[in-house]
Parts: sequence; structure tokens; C-alpha cells
Amino acid sequence: MMSGILLLGYHDKLKLKTSLRKLIPVVTFLFGAWILIRGLGFDIPFISPADSHLDLITETQSCDPLN
Repeated sequence: MMSGILLLGYHDKLKLKTSLRKLIPVVTFLFGAWILIRGLGFDIPFISPADSHLDLITETQSCDPLN
């Protein structure tokens, strides 16, 4: 009985390892695609970052320093 439990635990560990080996490239690809889409700035809600900080930079640069 103890040997059976030991072998069952080894089988579950092996099964988990193989599923993780298949899952890691998929997660890496999805994360890379997400970073690429964010960088391109397609303005997709909940994916693309807000551009509010860009408005502040533009307003600051367009101010007349003599006023």
C-alpha cells in the first residue's frame, strides 16, 4: 500500500511537470503579445495604458516661458 501511494505521487508529479512544460510557452507568448499591444498604443480598454500623462507633457512644452 505504501509503495502504491509513492508511485501514485510520482505519477501525479510527472503529470504536473508535463502540463507545466506545455503551459509555460503559451503564457510567455500571451504575455509578450500583451506587452506588444500595450506598446503600440491601440487604445484597447483594459489593455492599453492611459495616455493622460502624455497630455501633461505636451501642455508643459507648449507653454510660453515669457508669460
